[in-house]
Amino acid sequence: MISSQLNEMKTELKNLGGLKDLPSKFESFENQLSDILNEITTIGSNMDHLKEENAQLNKRNRDLEEKNAKLDSQLNEIEQYGRRQNLEIHGIPMPDNETNAEVEEKVLQVLKSIDTTITKYAINVVHRLRGKPKTDQNKTCPGIILRFIDKKNRNNIYSSRKRLKSAEFDDPRINRVFINENLTSGKKTLTCSSQSKNKRFTLEISVD
Repeated sequence: MISSQLNEMKTELKNLGGLKDLPSKFESFENQLSDILNEITTIGSNMDHLKEENAQLNKRNRDLEEKNAKLDSQLNEIEQYGRRQNLEIHGIPMPDNETNAEVEEKVLQVLKSIDTTITKYAINVVHRLRGKPKTDQNKTCPGIILRFIDKKNRNNIYSSRKRLKSAEFDDPRINRVFINENLTSGKKTLTCSSQSKNKRFTLEISVD
């Protein structure tokens, strides 16, 4: 719109016939220039309005993101609380057609290497996590999740898990066993992030 008006003004300047018409021509140009300035002012006002709307939308979006993050954190804490009596065992081989009774027997072997007084009655549920048996292509086997009836037994086993380093098992296939907390995906992400930061911090100190 503005470009076309300027072009019209240029054309009219070229077509000036004589000095007698100059006052009327200049008046016309002044009117057109005034219209152009009004349009520029309107455009500027509209842009300011759009910037304000955009700022409000950005703030609303940030507020929603913060609210969503808080909800995710609360849900994660609730889920983690439901796992407070759970542990994971990794490193126990999984043969083909393994039964749950066999899983429970292997788990008891591992637990007794830490606490000889523990019995199967201390465990509520035992089952394999989803996955495939260990092969040449698949270097890891699925872990085992177990839920204790008493949280005290769970905590005793977890706090004494370092005894597994010197433990000996009846099953020769069981050699490198690890006991971990049964963390939610959110907690695992935070833990991995924290461990990564600690490693970088340690590396920076050693380099200095």
